Amino acid sequence: MAEKKGCTPGQLSIAWVASKGVIPIPGTKNAGRLEENFGATNVELSEADLEEIQKVITEAEPKGNR
Repeated sequence: MAEKKGCTPGQLSIAWVASKGVIPIPGTKNAGRLEENFGATNVELSEADLEEIQKVITEAEPKGNR
């Protein structure tokens, strides 16, 4: 989905967290990563995108005894 949206997986993840009403605070030691993280503010997620992400999360949910 990140490729389809023209962003990195990290940017997609940050945008998803932000869509939940949470302020993500990713750590970094690298100025390039800081710029990449800030780029998440340009990622727009539609309701369909959010539904697709939720489907992936739900299907990846651990099952059985742990």
